[in-house]
This record gives sequence, structure tokens and C-alpha cells, in this order.
Amino acid sequence: TTACGDDDDDDGGTGPNNTATVRVVNNTGQALDFGTGGTFGATNSNVAFGASSQCLEVPVGANGLTFRQNGQATTFTPAGFNGSALQAGGNYTVVISGTTGQYTANTFTNNYAGATATSGGVRVINATTGNTNYNLYVGTSG
Repeated sequence: TTACGDDDDDDGGTGPNNTATVRVVNNTGQALDFGTGGTFGATNSNVAFGASSQCLEVPVGANGLTFRQNGQATTFTPAGFNGSALQAGGNYTVVISGTTGQYTANTFTNNYAGATATSGGVRVINATTGNTNYNLYVGTSG
């Protein structure tokens, strides 16, 4: 379970210092590092399969979010990731999948419309491969 922020739009949509808030979920078989502008902090390094980064304040633009395999100097951009599409003040979850040299990314905007004082929103992302179907029940099953 991952998310950054809440349902409030406290900053007026401009983002602190022209940034977007991003959490990255590692759905690969390798430990990965996630950084901003080529800088990798300890809390977002060696992120294992099934784990996620801390919330990152990412400068908007093509090179704001940086990816690499843990322990490597070379960075990569996963197929399907467009850093230029991140909007200042936006809140995103990026799910990275694949293997070395064939990484892919799916970016989801975290917009929890309809949340109230007693209920919120939940996004379930099926990042498995194959054609397995799953059911999600809130309350009594069926």
C-alpha cells in the first residue's frame, strides 16, 4: 500500500518549488534506487521487489526523476515513463516493472475525488503478469 499526501489541495496546485510528489513502486526482480536530478538518498536506495520509495519532491521536467539498479552508476529511463508529463503540484505513483534493460513504467495520478470525512478512495493496481483474475471486496464478500 502506497500513497503520498492526502485529499487536500493545500498548495494551490503550484507545488513546492515547482515540483510534483512521486512515490515509486518496485515491481522488478532487482533492487533499485530512485533519485531526483541524479541524486540518490539513502531512504530511496536499495528498494527491494514489492517495496516503494519514500515520497519524492521531483522537479517537473524530463530529468527530474532518476532510476538506476542498486550499486550501479548508470541511470536509465524505463519505457513508458515521461517525466515531462509530471505537473507541478501533482501527486503520482509510478510502478516500475520488467528486468535489466527492459524496464517499463506506468504512472498513475493520485486524485482521490469523492473522499469524505468517513470514507476515502483506494486504488488497486494488478501488476502481475498473465491472465489471472482477482476479486476485491469492501465489506461482505459477494
